[in-house]
Amino acid sequence: MDNVNLLELTKHIVRLQKEIYQEFTGSEQMNPHKARLLADCLDYFLYLVLDQLEGRGEYKTQELVDQLMRCEAYCKKELDRLHADFFATLLQLISAKYNITMLRGKASERAEFEQSWKRTREELGI
Repeated sequence: MDNVNLLELTKHIVRLQKEIYQEFTGSEQMNPHKARLLADCLDYFLYLVLDQLEGRGEYKTQELVDQLMRCEAYCKKELDRLHADFFATLLQLISAKYNITMLRGKASERAEFEQSWKRTREELGI
């Protein structure tokens, strides 16, 4: 897959989403051309991360994490929670696969997670 500037691609995602919402609000119809462009942009990120998880990625893992964090921050700055959460989810997938520290202060192994999850379920009553 051809490399593109991920932050620039993110800017297009945010712009397209805003345009789609604005047009839909006015006419209650979605612009299929813009919807396809947005879907292709999002799919690029999905396949980029899938390739990385399968060991076929073109980025060093930490470099990709850094790029995705910038994309998430940009979406937050632009008040696009939907896509900020999209990038956060991609980051969580990579961090789980490669044991990269995100929230806990240190990366957690599967066994540690399962113990922690058991305690969390009990505490929350689920």
